[in-house]
Amino acid sequence: MKLELNNIFNRRLHLGAWLLTFSFLLFLNCKEPPKNGAFILKGTVTDSVKLLTLFYKDQEVAIPIENGHFFFKDTINGAIIVSLYSDSSLTSDPNYVSFFLEPGEIKIDLIMGKFKEAKITGSNAQREKEKMDKLLKPLTSRFDSYMIRREIILKELDKGSPEATGKWKILEEEWEDTQSEIRKENLVYASENRSSHLSSLYLFSYIKFIPKDSAQTIYENFDSEIKNGHYGQEVIKNLVTREPSMVGDVAPAFSTKDVHGNSIALQDYEGKFLLLQFWASWCEPCRKSNPFLVELYQQLRTKDFEIIGLSVDRDKDKWQQAIKKDEIDLWPHVDAIQTAIDVKYNVLSIPVYILIDPKGKIIYRGGIEGVKEKLDLSVF
Repeated sequence: MKLELNNIFNRRLHLGAWLLTFSFLLFLNCKEPPKNGAFILKGTVTDSVKLLTLFYKDQEVAIPIENGHFFFKDTINGAIIVSLYSDSSLTSDPNYVSFFLEPGEIKIDLIMGKFKEAKITGSNAQREKEKMDKLLKPLTSRFDSYMIRREIILKELDKGSPEATGKWKILEEEWEDTQSEIRKENLVYASENRSSHLSSLYLFSYIKFIPKDSAQTIYENFDSEIKNGHYGQEVIKNLVTREPSMVGDVAPAFSTKDVHGNSIALQDYEGKFLLLQFWASWCEPCRKSNPFLVELYQQLRTKDFEIIGLSVDRDKDKWQQAIKKDEIDLWPHVDAIQTAIDVKYNVLSIPVYILIDPKGKIIYRGGIEGVKEKLDLSVF
């Protein structure tokens, strides 16, 4: 899928790109260290709930509620997306909301069963995000109809309908086209709003879709505060450690141990098709795709096809419980974050499925729907 952006996003790497990379790395060595700022998060919640959970800085923090009010303070580097929930960390839960948290005083008013309608004040980044969400609504609202069509087509596929495959391809193309339009709008916003933490979030989220030199150009246009903020720092990490990991590239090598302590390395799978499953226990689309993976694995496990599960979970217990519950302990599972395999493969969001051919080249990268088609069972 081509990313139709301004000319800046369509440039190819050339001699100038190498010079840009060199000057960029020199800049990294002399920039100021990031500075944390104090924040206060306070708010109200209806009903008699006694506890809320805040997920930020890669950890869960319990926030007690007294007489319908809560209060929490700490320090933070710039503005970051956090989540606040009552019972479940699943994004679809009605008592789950994500928002920008930044230095200063942030106030949020919650209604049980309607967390996503929360009134949030005190965050400039959140205000910018809400404005952009509204502007993008005509695009994002398409996904509601896509999901309805998806469920209908999946049922038709299960029944062996000959027309279902064609319908699925059309739906997949429409889905990818809409995602491409959203990416374009977000990256244009990032290139035009140098003083916005939302810009650095957009660049970090979509950096894998654009050339490295284009990402550097956008980054270098940011104000120093944005460069030194959380997502600015994540962009730097990606640019410095980024390895070729797109379709057509040789798959980056790795060697580590799985969840049971067994040694595992990419080279062990030479001569086989290998599917890398980037997922997490809290990711609903990931969990819903697991039955398909089990079925695919059972079909092909004797035909030079293997899977490695790569989790971005922070909670090891929940990760292992999900493996057992979804019955996917048929293949090895690895902590992708601790081993930095997610960085090697430039994984910024999940689920992502990366298919490697017997020669070690990446031949597919995307959603679960395209895996089976790319494998083409007739090959086996």
